[in-house]
Amino acid sequence: MSSPLVSVIIPTYNRAAVLPRTLKSVLTQTYQNFEIFVVDDGSTEDIGLVVKMLNDSRIHHLRLHEHTNANVARNAGIRAATGEYIAMLDSDDEWLTQHLERRLQKIMEWGCDGIYGSFIRLGDDLRPCPRIARPRRDDESMPDYVLSGFVYAVTPSHFYRREAVLETLWDESLKRHQDYDFTIRFGTRFKFMCDPEPTVIVHWEKQVTRTFDFESRARFFEKYKDQLSPTAAVEYLFYQMYEAVFFKEPMATLAYYTGQLRALKIAINSRLNFFLSQHPHLYFWWRRHPAWHKFILAPRRAYNRCVIKQPN
Repeated sequence: MSSPLVSVIIPTYNRAAVLPRTLKSVLTQTYQNFEIFVVDDGSTEDIGLVVKMLNDSRIHHLRLHEHTNANVARNAGIRAATGEYIAMLDSDDEWLTQHLERRLQKIMEWGCDGIYGSFIRLGDDLRPCPRIARPRRDDESMPDYVLSGFVYAVTPSHFYRREAVLETLWDESLKRHQDYDFTIRFGTRFKFMCDPEPTVIVHWEKQVTRTFDFESRARFFEKYKDQLSPTAAVEYLFYQMYEAVFFKEPMATLAYYTGQLRALKIAINSRLNFFLSQHPHLYFWWRRHPAWHKFILAPRRAYNRCVIKQPN
């Protein structure tokens, strides 16, 4: 019986300098029955030359005529794939050598439709930092799980049956939270399992320009907010508010998040946190200066220690 063919989908836009590193991490896998689709999202750089230089017939260069976004490129690669399984990889990241072998072993062992999991983060001035994903609890909804933190369903860790992913595909209108959105939709419909062992390396480079894209984030939240528990919604909104200040978003963006948090006031677990939820810049300062917490909260803690409860 022949081993199943795996189709590796790598969307790229003007990353000719780092793409060889990514491709070599696939070519050196312990499992070798694969095809690779490098989906060129209308790059101005010569991605075809990078593919040609590696001289491997398993690598296919699929060029889109105009630049759109990574989700359009991902879907184009998924539709072109012929493998029984689909493995996703971003063009600036890489896999450890056993990634495909372990994914195939686990998807058959667990009888699931897809797998995602942990990764190792590398940065310009950072030591390797493992990010270990936690499995979903039986009583946990997929939206709550994805937005609860420590899930890390990063795209380069995704691996699924081709038939399942063709029924899901990526939302081509989202520029942010597309991985959250896909994971929720796929995991709600199919059996999507977490593998805590990190076999993916995600490169985080400071010089890469990133945008906030409030429209995509707000549309994502409006899509799922009725499915979220109050606790998960509050946690998500606090984090978005923090990022909005970090990216110097306009006051209208901050007002959206403070308004949503005001509606969830009863779920915010302290007066201080509610106050901070209505003052985004103070919340940003609070998050950025944790050393000040003990001084600011010291009077309250001292008062609590002095209060002597009377016996009944």
